[in-house]
Amino acid sequence: MNKKIIVIEGYLASGKSTFAVQLSKTLTIPYLIKDTFKIALCSSLSIADRYESSRFSAVTFDAMMYVTERLMETGYPFITRITAWSFWRGRVRGRVWYAFAI
Repeated sequence: MNKKIIVIEGYLASGKSTFAVQLSKTLTIPYLIKDTFKIALCSSLSIADRYESSRFSAVTFDAMMYVTERLMETGYPFITRITAWSFWRGRVRGRVWYAFAI
């Protein structure tokens, strides 16, 4: 499984994050989940409304992209459950395994 990225996709509330965590434990490789990033980045901030939440979601996505790209440079496998995956899907052609939590 060297140099592979496993992408978890699926419908809203279909168990993607739960599946990613379980798969991560089984394969003993790291996982990245946007919601976990958002909680970590915003834990010391109060978010007043949906507009602020949307802004923090954009910051979270950027942070996750940065970490994902650094992980890709290492060549080690990892799991991601990332929104807008198609945004950079072409950059990792041939290195992606898909898992769907439907």
